[in-house]
Amino acid sequence: EEDLSGSLIGFTRATLDEIYDLYCQHVFLVGFSVRKSTIRVKQGTDIITKKQFLCSTVGKTNHGKKEKKEKNSQTTTKESTKKKTRRKRRVAITRTECCALIRTKLNNQRQYEIIHH
Repeated sequence: EEDLSGSLIGFTRATLDEIYDLYCQHVFLVGFSVRKSTIRVKQGTDIITKKQFLCSTVGKTNHGKKEKKEKNSQTTTKESTKKKTRRKRRVAITRTECCALIRTKLNNQRQYEIIHH
């Protein structure tokens, strides 16, 4: 039985799913939840070389503040009616700028190793 309450740096697993399960066990002991994040893929292939798993509260909350852009004076009314407006992505209120994460990397033995925690 491995001690998952401390740092996970150096832990290796054969698949990213096993790394994700390992981190989920760790965060259960600590008391938060996980989401998957950035991946890096080997160029020209589908092999994932790096991946991050984050605390589910990482990020900033969108408080509805909208930056106003100056309208271009050359825009005609015909063009402006065709232009679609994009809604800002809604971010859950639970985002707290937490910085808990792990980074994994595919090592020379073709195993995923936790390199940052």
